[in-house]
Amino acid sequence: MDELMADRPFKEMTMKYEKFLNAIKIDSLTLSSGKLSHDNLSQLKEFGVEYIVNLSDDETLDNGDNEETVVTKSGFQRYSILVDFWNPKKEDFISFCSIYSMIADKKKIIHCDLNYRVTFFIAYYNMLFLGWGKNTVDAFISQVWNPEEFGAWDTFGEKLQHYIQHKKNTQQLDSKIEKVIAAMTPMFSEQNSEAIYRKRLAYLKEKLVWWIMHDIPVELILPGFPLKSPNIGIKVMGALPDQGEYLALRELNNVCHAIADVYEPGAVLNIFSDSRTFSDILNIPDSVGKEYNLTVRKLNQWSNIKWHSYASLHEKNVNFNASNSTVDEILGFYLKKASSYVQQKTKTPNKEDIHAIERMLSLELYSHNESLTPEQKKWVATLANKMFVRGMGLSEMIKYHFPKEVRLSTHLSSSHEKIPITLLPGDMKMGKVPWSQTPLLSHNGKWKLFHKHEIEKEYNIMTIENKEKPWGVIELPIESHDDFKAQIIHEGRFGILLTHINNHNKRNCLDLPTALLEKLILNYGFVVIRGIDVIDEDNLTQFTAQFGNPYIWQFGPVHKVKPHDKPDGFVHSLEDIPLHWDLSMLPPDNPFVEKDPNFAAKSFVLYCKKAPLPGEGQTTLVDAKNALDILDSKTRKEWEQFVMSYHTPFTYFGGKERQYPLIAKHPITGEKVLRYQESSHSDLQKFMTKVVGKDTDSDETVRLINNLAYDERNLVEHIWQDGDIVIIDNYSVLHGRRSMSENSADRELWRVQVY
Repeated sequence: MDELMADRPFKEMTMKYEKFLNAIKIDSLTLSSGKLSHDNLSQLKEFGVEYIVNLSDDETLDNGDNEETVVTKSGFQRYSILVDFWNPKKEDFISFCSIYSMIADKKKIIHCDLNYRVTFFIAYYNMLFLGWGKNTVDAFISQVWNPEEFGAWDTFGEKLQHYIQHKKNTQQLDSKIEKVIAAMTPMFSEQNSEAIYRKRLAYLKEKLVWWIMHDIPVELILPGFPLKSPNIGIKVMGALPDQGEYLALRELNNVCHAIADVYEPGAVLNIFSDSRTFSDILNIPDSVGKEYNLTVRKLNQWSNIKWHSYASLHEKNVNFNASNSTVDEILGFYLKKASSYVQQKTKTPNKEDIHAIERMLSLELYSHNESLTPEQKKWVATLANKMFVRGMGLSEMIKYHFPKEVRLSTHLSSSHEKIPITLLPGDMKMGKVPWSQTPLLSHNGKWKLFHKHEIEKEYNIMTIENKEKPWGVIELPIESHDDFKAQIIHEGRFGILLTHINNHNKRNCLDLPTALLEKLILNYGFVVIRGIDVIDEDNLTQFTAQFGNPYIWQFGPVHKVKPHDKPDGFVHSLEDIPLHWDLSMLPPDNPFVEKDPNFAAKSFVLYCKKAPLPGEGQTTLVDAKNALDILDSKTRKEWEQFVMSYHTPFTYFGGKERQYPLIAKHPITGEKVLRYQESSHSDLQKFMTKVVGKDTDSDETVRLINNLAYDERNLVEHIWQDGDIVIIDNYSVLHGRRSMSENSADRELWRVQVY
């Protein structure tokens, strides 16, 4: 930059400016000079100058006339900054920057006595706003004078350099803070008022400064996931975590990834979760609360989330053993350390706060439409006061152990030091928490939280199970009947099995509700359907065509995948089929590929005409969304820059190399997915995979990607049964096949792809 700018002809002296003292034309709108004369003012009128800025502490023209009086009468706009030549100040420079920026698009002259102050200020203005280096600054100023001959100005230059560097650092810091806040904004909930919201933003910025200045991951703290509501059947489905908790944790992890996308060190979410805080108040046995806490932690598979409990926070505390102390003893320890204001508030709580807790406890402990007796009301009031005090103690404990972390809350508080958030994307309402409500997959494919009795009253539903326990509910079309059993296949999130349970009403695949299946595919990646008839190829094609346009091969839309005696590739062999996505290797001259280089099937259907032996020929299915979810933010960001090269000489695909980004966005949901195809060294068909265009060890990177894909958290191996129908999302799921023996040579699947 310095070298380029140093060669620039700053001084453009022409006959037009010869009557101006030490004049320099800065640009087409700006002239600088020393003290002005009456003749100069006349010329400035001819030049069309509108503004005159004086940086001298002498406010006279060269003949002694008052400049302000003459200039104003002549019709010019004028600004004056009285810069003491022997004692220039940073405030003078700041004022100059403000004025210079304000009239940047106006014709102007900036002058002082000898054009010393002006050239100095303009040079450092350009250092601040145009990125000039010190060499360029010195070259510009030296056209008129040498500040080193005047000690005050040499020292002033050093001060301005420090100020400018600090200013730039501050601007960079502000920019980073704004980006982090923007990444967090989607999880913000409704606010009490605009005034409190502004205070919360100021608090959030203040908190973020420390983490970002130290260039370390931003840490957040959320007390939550305590235990399920005791009001089973009215508010929740059971005592253990369900789809609601999983979705909430995934959303919180996504926020951490979103922060990492704009701030390289990323973010860490600390969750304080311990059922002991309120289990006795809610009359929930310790064993039930502990099982909830243990199970919800097992749902978490993300490195961005860290869990805390009373035991973990106090394992090094010599004052007391948290495991053997009561919750009141633990929290009382922190209340004693609290401010006098907090202690006084604990003794005399706000009546509205207590009434709000009483209403909540009434719904938790009793039926939603039950009238409480006087004794019950008194008991609820006692519990409400107890819960209030514990809540205050919990807040003090969180402050003590997480003093720098950004405090999040699932409740709308009057405090601006708690950022209220929602746990499900797109739902701004407070109080929607999975531990006291039931998750519903609505007709539009979005998850919502309601009390269970509300769902049963308002919706036609089917219950989803996970490991024989209730997991969530699905809104069914009005005309549909609940004659299927729905079970999650893997880890509560990947794959769903629909088993037809009405043996008296045999149904054909065309009887299935397409809209329901589509939202299940998008949410769970793939759907397995059992107990439904497929009459023939045309029947299967008609069924699949409801999801898109069937891709037509030379042999038609139905590809019968069955081992051949003399296979010409691994597809029709007994060998493994490596992980891939369908239609990825079409030749570049394919009409669809010519229109869209990333063309692929939207989804596809597999129908099992004849199943292989158990333990053979399983279809491998990889959760391409979760593979990225569990990846640490740094690696994920690095992989987003990778492009993968794939090549197979197999003429079925045209034998041409294809390249794709390793990480892509799902075209419907917008979620990021792993887009990967596994290599193969089979003698039947070679398939080469490598990273291109990056300074990385391609073989090692491919090995890491492969390990991630086959991680047990991401992998399902579907064991086929005759008549199975499997619908697979071709974007969020990678698939392949396990090898088979000769005893499974009759394995036959029919496949139809749609786009």
